[in-house]
Amino acid sequence: MTKICKLCGKEFEGYCNRKYCSECKIIKRKEWDNKHREYNKRYYKKYRDEIMEKSKEYRQKQEVIERRREYMKKYYKRPEVEERRREYYKEFNKKYYKKNKDILLKKQKESKKEKGYYKEYLKEYNKKYPERRKARSFVYNNKQKGNECLECGSTKNLDFHHTNYEKNEGITLCRSCHNIIHKK
Repeated sequence: MTKICKLCGKEFEGYCNRKYCSECKIIKRKEWDNKHREYNKRYYKKYRDEIMEKSKEYRQKQEVIERRREYMKKYYKRPEVEERRREYYKEFNKKYYKKNKDILLKKQKESKKEKGYYKEYLKEYNKKYPERRKARSFVYNNKQKGNECLECGSTKNLDFHHTNYEKNEGITLCRSCHNIIHKK
C-alpha cells in the first residue's frame, strides 16, 4: 500500500496507519524521546522521595531478595565474570597500593608488633583452657571438618564449632553462621 509521508511528502510503502517514511520516523522518534526525557527528569525531581520509598519497599520484599541472591550466585560463578572481577581487583589493588603505599607500610609495621602481642595472648589462652587447645588441634590434625556448612550449605570459610570440648564433638559451619551461634 503506497502512502505519502506527512512530514516530507515522499511516497513510501506502508501498512495500517503509518504516517511517516522511515527517515522521518527516526526524526520523530528522536523528538519524542527528547520531549519525554525532559518530562521524566522533571517528574523524578518532583516525586523523588516517593519513588525512592517505593523502590526501597520493593527491594526489601523477601521474594525479591531471594530471587536476586539466586541470580547473583549464578552470575558470579560464570567464568567470564570471575575473570573480569579478578582483573578489576588486580588493577584496583595496584592503584590503591601506589596511592597509599606509606600508610600501608606503616600499618604493616604496627601489625608486626601486634602479632607479638597476639602470640602471648594465645599462650595464655592455651594455658587457661588446655582442653580447648587439644580439641582444636585434634580437629585440624584429623581433618574432622565437613565439606559444607550445615546451616547454609556454603563451602567457603569453614570452621568447626565445638559442642563438647572434652569429647571433641561438634559441627561444621561457615564463619558467618559460626559467629551468629556465638552471639546468641
